[in-house]
Amino acid sequence: MNNVIVFNEKTMVFKDNTFYVNEKDTPAFTTAYKVVNPKTGKSAEFNLSHSTGSEWDPKTVWIYKNKDLGLELHVSQDPNITKRRANNYLYHKTNKHENKKTSSK
Repeated sequence: MNNVIVFNEKTMVFKDNTFYVNEKDTPAFTTAYKVVNPKTGKSAEFNLSHSTGSEWDPKTVWIYKNKDLGLELHVSQDPNITKRRANNYLYHKTNKHENKKTSSK
């Protein structure tokens, strides 16, 4: 699994059976993550459950769950990354050289 998050007390919080982390401190977006505790070597896998909003909203949180252990992983969007992602999307959707239509005579 390429989407491993190593628990780091400087960038993550664990409270009430939930891990909290910002997307800038995770591998690329995916539908499943594995969180590893480097002190114990134990790990838990989390599957995407839902989001609290749009992928374009910097306040959106992606909720992942491990139902067997009753744990959650909350990945919050980073405002800078979200803005860049939205701008890139808009650029590619509106860029004329990529949307040229060919006419047939």
